[in-house]
Formats: sequence, C-alpha cells, structure tokens
Amino acid sequence: MKNGKILIPIAVAFSLALITSCNNTKYLPKNESLYIGAKINIKAPELKKSQRKAIRTELAALTRPKANTSILGLQPKLWLWNIGGSAKKKISLRRLSKNLGEPPVVL
Repeated sequence: MKNGKILIPIAVAFSLALITSCNNTKYLPKNESLYIGAKINIKAPELKKSQRKAIRTELAALTRPKANTSILGLQPKLWLWNIGGSAKKKISLRRLSKNLGEPPVVL
C-alpha cells in the first residue's frame, strides 16, 4: 500500500512533464527547429581530465547563439514568451509574459 501512495505523485509529475515538454515547438514557423545547445567533444588523450574540463568550459562560453534556459528539460521562459505572443490576449498579460519570457532560439 505504501508503494502505491508514492507512485501516484511520481506518475502525475511525469505525465505533466511529458505533456508540457513538446508545447513550445508548435509555435515555431514551418521548417524551423528549436536550438538546444552545442555539444563539445575533446579528443585528446594526452591531456589530463582537468585540462579537458577547463578547455570545455572555455569553449562552451564562446558558443553562439545561447540556447534557451532549461530547467529539468523544460523551458518555462520560452513557454511564457509563447503564451504572450497572441494579440488577442490582454495587454497586461502579454507585456508580463514578454518581460519574464525569452524569445525562441531557432536553427
């Protein structure tokens, strides 16, 4: 019985994360995709692990454009930007969402 009480909130949280995770891509124009960041691989076995890590952090700071902020795989600032995009919304809600949100970074 105790396992059932634990599994229900986990299943609800997982379902909500799954439902909201793909919402941001429906606002993108056709033939565009959301930029999620760069992946840096350093193939130099002669370097120490600390040296590779230092190089990786320096290169990550130089990558452009910066991807949208992500929290646990979700992008709440992008979501706020998207809900304020319609001109049919109230002006105060639109202004608030544009100030708190961030515009999408596309490829």
